[in-house]
Amino acid sequence: MLYGSETWTIAKAERRRIEAFEMWCFRRILKISWTDMVSNEEVLERMSVRRTLWSSIKKRRNEWIGHVLRHGGLLGLIIEGCAEGKNARGRPRMEYMQQIIEDQGFT
Repeated sequence: MLYGSETWTIAKAERRRIEAFEMWCFRRILKISWTDMVSNEEVLERMSVRRTLWSSIKKRRNEWIGHVLRHGGLLGLIIEGCAEGKNARGRPRMEYMQQIIEDQGFT
């Protein structure tokens, strides 16, 4: 499920989908039907866990970016945005480094 998650750039909509998937998995483990009116907080209490999927993705991303930037080379230059060339038409996609900065809470 998390294969390659260290390289994902995740917008807010995708983050909500990841968190919803985690809650769906917890509900499946507890065999709670979608028709039952059980809040997410109650599901977490029954499981006696916290939401950890998003934090593990951020941790994997930070470990991977540290490895790439220490290693240097072409991949490090591309991630830092030093590649030359023309930009594609339309709205620019979120850059990987911008995602890392948001994860650290600097924006």
